[in-house]
Amino acid sequence: MRKYRFSSKASDPRVLCVTNRDIAPVISRCSQYEFEDLIGGIDAVDVVAPADTPAPTEGVTPAQKGFRTLRRLAAKAGRRLALNLEAAAPVTGRRRPPAGLAPHYDMLFVYTETALDLYNLGPCEMWRSTADVSICHIQELYAPDIASLGGLLQILARFDYITVSNRGTVEPLAEATGRPCYQLIPSVDALKFCPYPGVPDRVIDFYALGRRPPPATHEALLRLADRDGRYYVYDTVTNCPVSSHAEHRIRLAENIQRSRFFLVNTAAYTELQRTGGQQELGYRYFEGAAGGAVLIGDMPENESSTEHFGWPDAVIPLPPDRDIADIIAELEADPRRLERISATNVINSLRRHDHLYRWGEILSIAGLEETAAMERRRRDLEELAVTIERNTLVAPK
Repeated sequence: MRKYRFSSKASDPRVLCVTNRDIAPVISRCSQYEFEDLIGGIDAVDVVAPADTPAPTEGVTPAQKGFRTLRRLAAKAGRRLALNLEAAAPVTGRRRPPAGLAPHYDMLFVYTETALDLYNLGPCEMWRSTADVSICHIQELYAPDIASLGGLLQILARFDYITVSNRGTVEPLAEATGRPCYQLIPSVDALKFCPYPGVPDRVIDFYALGRRPPPATHEALLRLADRDGRYYVYDTVTNCPVSSHAEHRIRLAENIQRSRFFLVNTAAYTELQRTGGQQELGYRYFEGAAGGAVLIGDMPENESSTEHFGWPDAVIPLPPDRDIADIIAELEADPRRLERISATNVINSLRRHDHLYRWGEILSIAGLEETAAMERRRRDLEELAVTIERNTLVAPK
């Protein structure tokens, strides 16, 4: 019998959110779990986490580790087989929901990093039976990926609505599933990432989070760090587990609040064969801007750039034929411009890119009203934006 844990439980819930947090507690998914935590605080949401089998690393002896490895592989194979059967015959996914769930929910919300997560979270028919409306969000799906989804397309087709982060995926996925599909761009906890009112010193000169910058950019920043004693922070680990997604997000926010320049590139820019050249906004744009860093890099060559980051100097372009050191020198020659960019990035993040706004879009799709807690957070975001605007962007008389 599979176990389930409630990471958030409302007294009178109207939304059921199924999360992958106990199966994949890794760096790349921390933003997803932050989103789930926040909606649990502004709406009546039960967040339930299916459990994985015990980790092989928890075994004491080699035999225990080997047994746990085999058990985990068998569980994954069994879940994949069960969902494939459900795709062909939905009745196979009709099971008794876990104990502790409410008798009825207005909406089921399933947040996935990739569509493959549905194998870990199934049976989907069991979850859908608990709610009037079902929505599945897929964070990372490119148009060329759709043809390889196989039976998962049948599973997705049974959700009432599908949302995806990537603009170029909306139409082909809607055609493949026959379901209404919407873009839901990334977001952040803008209050957590906001550097105001404390405004810590920006002691990190350059911050490259996640994927390594293009080689020429990385080497130029290493030279700057070596020659001028600049502080260049970049990742040297891959997508490893974290002990606490909440603590990881706090530490990330604190690092960005202390960074002057933040490197950004279009999502999965190193995976051209997979994306087929599809350019999309990744989480780095939203995190860097919310923390008040100056973004340097490239932007998707589509409407996403102007629609979601259309304010002046939202991203400072880094053409392939220019040295990033020259661009940084030009920016540092105008401190007032740097201050304006930082404040404008924060203000626009507070007004456009908080998790609240994405949750509001989801509720609108489902036909549900916003809550009083959402309205309070909306006021808090605007009040902070107005305060920053008044104190930083209004020229003194």
